[in-house]
Amino acid sequence: MGVLARQRGQLNAARSFLERGTKVKPESPRAHYELALVLMELKEMEHAIAELGRAVELQPRFPEAYSALGNACAACWYLDKARVSYQTAISQNAGMTGVQKCLEFVEKQQRDVSSGTCRPQRAPLHQIPC
Repeated sequence: MGVLARQRGQLNAARSFLERGTKVKPESPRAHYELALVLMELKEMEHAIAELGRAVELQPRFPEAYSALGNACAACWYLDKARVSYQTAISQNAGMTGVQKCLEFVEKQQRDVSSGTCRPQRAPLHQIPC
């Protein structure tokens, strides 16, 4: 129900269903992942990061969750964590070519911050190229 509600754009209903799902089946990495996707759409990145962390803790080989974690971390300007998340996703599934673009984006941001050409700031998800 939660995934269907998310697909229909009913984010608050999706959140409600998926939060109940994580309480009923707290050991389900997919439930935490799906909830995190809704939270990202609601721009609740810190909470999404926590849910994605739980998903990959429960299922360490979950490249989609690592990719989403990279996106949420990049949006919060947690560039090191985003880079590591993207690298892990790629190492688990080399076919995730879009994630390579995300990794390159984050690495460029890190270089720009190091060189002083930009300041860390939260990035809207639509600016992250994956």
